[in-house]
Amino acid sequence: MGSTYVIGNFKGGVGKTKTVTMLAYESAIQKKHKTLVIDLDPQGNATSVLAKTGNIESIDKNITNAFNNDNLENEIIPIMENLDLVASNTAFRNLSKLLKFCS
Repeated sequence: MGSTYVIGNFKGGVGKTKTVTMLAYESAIQKKHKTLVIDLDPQGNATSVLAKTGNIESIDKNITNAFNNDNLENEIIPIMENLDLVASNTAFRNLSKLLKFCS
């Protein structure tokens, strides 16, 4: 059975990105659990950190595409063994508008 962790806070600078990336790394590498990070922050800092971790130079898949195409699975980016990412992008700031089109 899988586990879901949601890390969130309205205040900036409280360690959300660091917590997510470290938990994901620990889960995937140390515990050997299949781990998926879905970066919902339009700043995309977790996306940047994980891309550097996996030596990924360019990202063309993202959460906005997942909403627009109604398919999250096609937007998953492998980072390293057991660690995958659905990247954020700045267009995700318009989530409320995206959701109107999806319904």
